[in-house]
Amino acid sequence: MKTFISVIGLLPAAAASTQPLAETDIDAYNRSFLESVRSAEQNPPDGYIDRNAWQPTRETSPAEDYERFPREPLRSPDDVDLDNTGFTLGFFGGYASFGDAAYADDEEITLEDGALAGINLGWDFGAIRFEYQSLLTYSEPEELDERRFDEDPPPSLGHVLTGVETLNLLVDIPVTRRVEIYVGGGVGVAGVLIDVENLGTSADDYETGLAFAWNASAGVAVKLSRHAALTVGGRYFDVAEVDIAGGTYDPDPSVAVEAGLRFTF
Repeated sequence: MKTFISVIGLLPAAAASTQPLAETDIDAYNRSFLESVRSAEQNPPDGYIDRNAWQPTRETSPAEDYERFPREPLRSPDDVDLDNTGFTLGFFGGYASFGDAAYADDEEITLEDGALAGINLGWDFGAIRFEYQSLLTYSEPEELDERRFDEDPPPSLGHVLTGVETLNLLVDIPVTRRVEIYVGGGVGVAGVLIDVENLGTSADDYETGLAFAWNASAGVAVKLSRHAALTVGGRYFDVAEVDIAGGTYDPDPSVAVEAGLRFTF
């Protein structure tokens, strides 16, 4: 009986130990947690990122929130930089007017208009370009069969092929972001090859000679990209007299119009 009574007396204590926390204890825990969060927001640790910093609020409009949001600005095609410096490679061709040439006993020979082609290798420093240029021209006299000289058999001046090698210095003058004017010139040496037709024997003889040469050029360049430009311009060039094929070949200065492409790497 005593044992039964003692067990009955322990039941209220065991029941009390298994009861949940009182409501006041839960409120105290919540208050402590909220205070910890506020403290962390007011005094953030190093490296803390507030992920709600750019969220829309009632005080700001969507447009204002968009302006505040960090982003990379958009670039239009007109903002692309087209200026470039470095190694240059150019190709060009055109039409040339050669005028007259004195040959042998200072007899004037009228040269027909012809073609020219060339290549440029150089370096673009920005406003100034330095180039090595190789230019090739082709022409022939008018009324070829009527040319005679005091030799036996009488020779006739045939086709004339001239290669001009020059070192040029050019200046580029910007007009717009895509268009620029270029002007320059240079000096060098010309190699002249003449086909002398000996009419009496129907034999061809090719004679060559070297002479001083110079040129001046100007034109417009249109930039297609940072690495390519379309060029259109004119050229004035002169080759000094050459002792060749039993006489002196002295051509007049020539004028040419040309177009080409220039690449910058």
